[in-house]
Amino acid sequence: MELVRIFGKEDAEDGLFAVKYHKDGPDEFDRLFNLWNDTEYVESFCYENEADLVDAFQRPVTVEEAAREIIEEAMVMEEQLFEYYESTRLQEIFRPLFNHEYILSPLQRSKACIVVKMFHRPKLIVYAIRLAPNSFIMSGGAVKLTATMNDRPHLMEELRKLDSVKGWLQQNDIDISQTLNFF
Repeated sequence: MELVRIFGKEDAEDGLFAVKYHKDGPDEFDRLFNLWNDTEYVESFCYENEADLVDAFQRPVTVEEAAREIIEEAMVMEEQLFEYYESTRLQEIFRPLFNHEYILSPLQRSKACIVVKMFHRPKLIVYAIRLAPNSFIMSGGAVKLTATMNDRPHLMEELRKLDSVKGWLQQNDIDISQTLNFF
């Protein structure tokens, strides 16, 4: 497992980082946004999960319409992540993973979705571990069409990845005071 800085200055403590699970593979930021901008992939995902589309979009929608909206959402989300980092407000876009968590803490499992009202209910979620208010390690992300993560295998895999990254950080004694030296 390797960490790659996505946004942030080399000597800065804050930023958005992404996990690179395989030495020769892409980091999770690049992997996800490449997938989410790939019409063929998104349409295939929508066909495989067609039964979930009406609930997720809260209206009848074709696979092609759903795919178009998801791709549009991916473009907006990528821009927003950068804008929120630039204004040192990543804390505002990343929330605790579970809605009943109200206290923010280091190594907390977190999620981010777009914050634009043009999308009735965001479908794309970025999952990350919180290091500090403006510092997150992206473990993955998913197209989420269901209310909970326990309903679909690809979402349960994202939970597993979050726990794996958190465990790796704990095993390597990574904490806020060490972030500058670590990255």
